[in-house]
This record gives sequence, structure tokens and C-alpha cells, in this order.
Amino acid sequence: MVNIGSGPLQDFLFNLHRSFGVLLVPVILLRLANRLIDPPPPLPADIPIVQQFAATSVHWALYALLIVQPIVGWIGTSAFRAPIVVFGLFELPPIWPPDRAFSDQVFVLHRAIGS
Repeated sequence: MVNIGSGPLQDFLFNLHRSFGVLLVPVILLRLANRLIDPPPPLPADIPIVQQFAATSVHWALYALLIVQPIVGWIGTSAFRAPIVVFGLFELPPIWPPDRAFSDQVFVLHRAIGS
């Protein structure tokens, strides 16, 4: 998105990106609720305990990142003071005071999480 140059296409892509980010939070929260209500079967007993711990840890870390990533994007966009219009239906309020330098740093983190 940042490499295509400013204009209507870039604006459209950023708005679409933000909209899907907003949509991701409730979807992941519903998935987490479902997982807590209906947990998966335990891992096979022949898997070493270290690997079981690693599998469980990575699984929960991915859930955490899927929730943190859009929130970091919301903070960065708020600090940049760009609107977050969700699929043209409503606009999210900013959750951080304007600060372009801070926004740049937050977007570095946002890109790193997504990598």
C-alpha cells in the first residue's frame, strides 16, 4: 500500500486494510470464546512434554498477536490522525493523541508483528 504512491487507490487499500483489522478483533474473540467453551482434545501422550508446551505456547501467542496487531494499528492510526472508516459504515474514534513521530514508531511495531 505504501509503495503504490498516494491517491485514490492507496486510500481505498488503507481503508480496506483498516476495516479488516477492525473485523478481526471480534472474530478472534469469538474464536477464543469457542475454544474455551469447547476445548480441543489433548495432544497425544507420546509427544514430549517440551514439545507439548511449545505447541500450546505458540498457539496462545498467535491468538495474542491476532488481538494485539489491530489494536497497535488503531493506536498508530489514531496518533497519525487518519480516520478509521469501517467498510464505509462507521468511524472508530481515535484512542491516542496526535503524535506523528510516535505513530511512525508504532507502525514499525505493527509491520514487525505482521512479518
